[in-house]
Amino acid sequence: MKYAQLVIGPAGSGKSSYCRAMQQHCQTTKRSVHVVNLDPAADDLVYDVSFDIRELIGLDDVAEELELGPNGGLIFCMEYFMENIEWFQNKIGDYEDDYLFIDCPGQIELYRQLLEKMGYRMCSLYLLDCNFIGDGSKFISGILSSLSAMLQLELPHINLLTKVDLLESETKRNKESDDSANDNETKGNEKEKEQENEEDEEEALLDLSHLDEYFDPDITELINKVNASTSRKYFQMTKAIGDLIQCYNMVSFLPFSCRHVQLIENILRHCDHCMQFGEDAEPKDPVDWDNASSNNKDDTLDDDAQSNQDKTGMANVLEHMMRSNGNDIDFTGSHGYDGDNPRA
Repeated sequence: MKYAQLVIGPAGSGKSSYCRAMQQHCQTTKRSVHVVNLDPAADDLVYDVSFDIRELIGLDDVAEELELGPNGGLIFCMEYFMENIEWFQNKIGDYEDDYLFIDCPGQIELYRQLLEKMGYRMCSLYLLDCNFIGDGSKFISGILSSLSAMLQLELPHINLLTKVDLLESETKRNKESDDSANDNETKGNEKEKEQENEEDEEEALLDLSHLDEYFDPDITELINKVNASTSRKYFQMTKAIGDLIQCYNMVSFLPFSCRHVQLIENILRHCDHCMQFGEDAEPKDPVDWDNASSNNKDDTLDDDAQSNQDKTGMANVLEHMMRSNGNDIDFTGSHGYDGDNPRA
């Protein structure tokens, strides 16, 4: 079975960083994965790419020859890619039983035709930069784009709120400023302080409670925040957008950070569950407990025989030593050591 994660989202949302983090984690856990770049506008890739669409066509060449802008050039590149889909099929021929991460361009409208010609069991991941949550209007637009991707792609879908470590770093800096004020009053062992700082850093990475309201957003509350900072003439439009999102009630987010292994593992488990990864694997042969028990019994008997042989050899050595000193003692008969039991 062939599996693939389709990594999508706005430009700058961390798609390439996600692919790199997943690739490194899977290499550490000995899982065979490959990362594919389908973004013809990519510059320098931060991961080890298995194959790259820029080998077929690149945005810079299209923009120079056809004098197209970024969006028009991307659409032309993807149309050219679909016309030459055999190139892609030949490239993935060696990876049929592996796990692919497909790094896609930011425009979500480009993928539907691609999915129709790929025989993969797939899930889509929509990445949204955590900086969007700082502005209610931007966050609502991100939720709306995520909902659009879910409806258009018709795939098992997971939404990620990326770069949460940036918000954690701000929280940690505030905490460190409070700790530094207290340190001026008290002195302690430097080594203990370093250990406490490491524990505080780990706790800061694990503490995401201040982001809970954004992982499962309350649309009514978001609309109220937006209305509080906009003109009344936009109230009806904002309310209509909020009603649309609430009507589907499908969008929620998982946190992601390249620095946090637990978050990476959690997302990978969600994706595996969506795609039923590994469920078609052949079960392992059951253990033949009768033969195993028989083999263990034979091993035990062999060990006992070896132990008795060692004890008998020790008795012979002792008997020889005593006779050499002029003492005639029988160590194997009824008056001495019989190999197991000493007798009076």
